[in-house]
Amino acid sequence: MLILDNSIVLGGIIKMKCAGNDMIEKLATYGMSANFVVYMMKVYNMDQVLSANILNAWFAASNITPLIGAFLADAYLGKFRTIAYASFASLLVPLTFLWIDYNLYLKVFHIQLQ
Repeated sequence: MLILDNSIVLGGIIKMKCAGNDMIEKLATYGMSANFVVYMMKVYNMDQVLSANILNAWFAASNITPLIGAFLADAYLGKFRTIAYASFASLLVPLTFLWIDYNLYLKVFHIQLQ
């Protein structure tokens, strides 16, 4: 393979990272699906139909957001800036929920940090 400049190599690396990110996200989503229904039935005492409806809504949301991201990337932001924003958001959202959960834990069990 003849490489003319570094932009070909950089583009290939970014495409591999995007493909790997998508593969791991789909693996996590489908691996979680069977346990998710059981978890909602046992912990939240939901019936099976409601649990399946919530799971289907999750699948719909996770499959439509790439289309919205593709539109934003093509129309307004550009592909590399969109990847950067989405990567930052995929890090920031779980950390935000972790922070909220930690603060609720401290309030529920009346724990004061010194």
